[in-house]
Amino acid sequence: MRIVRLPPLGLRAKIALALAIAAVLPLLVGLIALETFGFGHLLDARGRLYESEARTLSRSLENAVESQAGHFWSWIAADPALPDFLSTPIPSIGKDEVAAIEKRWAKLSVEDPLLHGILNNPASESLTRYVKSHPQAAEILVTDATGRVVAATRKTTDYDQSDEEWWNVGRSLKEGGMWTEVLHFDASAGVFSLDLVMPLHRDGQFVGVAKLVLDVSPLFLALRPTERDDRARLEILLSDGHILARTGDRGFQPLQEKLDSDSLLAVRVGRTGWTVTGKGTGDERMTGFADIQSPEIDRQLFEPGGYVLYSSPKDAVVAPVRRQVLMIGAVAGLATGLCVLAGFAFADRKILQPIAMLSQATRALAETVRLRRDPTLTESEIDSKRRAAKEDLERIESIKTGDEVEDLAADFGIMTSRVMRYHRELESEVDSKTALLREELEMARELLPAYADWVSGLLQGGRNTGVGVAEEVLPTIMVWLIDTG
Repeated sequence: MRIVRLPPLGLRAKIALALAIAAVLPLLVGLIALETFGFGHLLDARGRLYESEARTLSRSLENAVESQAGHFWSWIAADPALPDFLSTPIPSIGKDEVAAIEKRWAKLSVEDPLLHGILNNPASESLTRYVKSHPQAAEILVTDATGRVVAATRKTTDYDQSDEEWWNVGRSLKEGGMWTEVLHFDASAGVFSLDLVMPLHRDGQFVGVAKLVLDVSPLFLALRPTERDDRARLEILLSDGHILARTGDRGFQPLQEKLDSDSLLAVRVGRTGWTVTGKGTGDERMTGFADIQSPEIDRQLFEPGGYVLYSSPKDAVVAPVRRQVLMIGAVAGLATGLCVLAGFAFADRKILQPIAMLSQATRALAETVRLRRDPTLTESEIDSKRRAAKEDLERIESIKTGDEVEDLAADFGIMTSRVMRYHRELESEVDSKTALLREELEMARELLPAYADWVSGLLQGGRNTGVGVAEEVLPTIMVWLIDTG
């Protein structure tokens, strides 16, 4: 396998790469953190908005119910027939007699003296007048301190209410307190109802419990979210997971659906908060929830009467949050790119350009050293290159970066000026030596004929033994003298 080696990077590319790495790595870490934590934070903030919406709707429903309790207290204060009736001593009966009445209660007609006495006494007449003037009160019944029904607007299902949860809760409440039972849908009447339980006292003494069956359908219809979201919906959830009602084209519609178990657990444990319902299905929703419960009740002992759910499709919630994260990432990327360009421009101006000037001056200096060796250059071209080298030296001396590059340029300028001075001195000395050699060569050329005659005379003088040597050596010496001249 052949390994492809990349060409070596230049200083400019190395600085650009270093700046890119220094900028891109933190950007990537930031984007990952933004996607992981920032997206979760934004999603949590959106979920808290839905929680706040559900809390507001739940509180508005609680306020409406509390206002009904206030109306009832005001009625009792204005018409004391009910507390007066409860304060009147009633003949006590034993448990066996109560059980006997309870056994035949379902078969009693309204003409029966016992039932007639309950439905037509002064307290019941006062309750009937209240129901007629307050349409949201569908039914009212009142028990004495032992749990027996003593007044009602219509026949109740049981005579003895002492074994009912609502009665025991109402008996334990403080004077002026209230408690709401679980919401439910009355199929026969076609309305959503809520039981409102209140203790009755006279001069600080407990005398009975009142139970108002409220038609909360108008209260449901009055619930309006503050945010305008066409895809949002309101739901009333019961503690057992059944969805009692949901907003539709015709207001709240009764349902038989159940919330998934994981979402129900989150709702029942949190009481108030937000979660994603319908996970893993095609109907995942961002859901804020809040319980419906009277503030008078110990929330640790009693389940809420229901929950208000405010939700929108998860995609509709996540998409804007995702766009917001992407926008933040794009702005951060653009800012990082601009910072990288600015950093590279600064490095180019303060580092790369001065170094390039030093490199150019070095090449110019090298050219001045080789000027004498290039026979193709004229004197004017040589002078032009010398002036260019001098200008490069001046540019080196003009580098002012205030850092090590300026110190390097100064040292290099001093070295260059010295080298150029030494080179000029060397050229001057070479020129003088060359002139001296030329003068000596001219003298040698002038003396050469005389020297040749002298040697010839010696040879003719009788030194025959040296004739062969002279005939071979003399031409060689003459040729050497001529060539070196």
